[in-house]
Amino acid sequence: MKNTTRIITLALVCLLILGALAACAPKTDNIPTDQPTENSGDQTTEAPIAGGYSEDRDVTEDDLAIFNEAMAGLVGVEYTPVKVSTQVVAGMNYRFTCTAKAVTPDAVEETKTVNIFKPLDGPAELVDIV
Repeated sequence: MKNTTRIITLALVCLLILGALAACAPKTDNIPTDQPTENSGDQTTEAPIAGGYSEDRDVTEDDLAIFNEAMAGLVGVEYTPVKVSTQVVAGMNYRFTCTAKAVTPDAVEETKTVNIFKPLDGPAELVDIV
């Protein structure tokens, strides 16, 4: 009987400890499950590398406004942005994938990368075209 009492007491103490630990554990029920994570395994929702460019995405109206601001006054070639990726710096770097066609008869369409920097204050600046 003495051993049975000890076993029951030990079991109750273990249950109390487990209950206390469970109460102290961080809550995970309010973490959104649709947010990108590094361990999601889905290539389209992986978290970006810190300091790196984002995945290519479709160009938004805001992106197009930045593009047009930086490309204003550039003549001779018509650039049409198709995709864009961004990098947060002291401002924002934009890497536009564009179709490019010289404004001449029989010009051949090419794919070019247009790099633009938009500082926190001030106009967007064309960095280079590759």
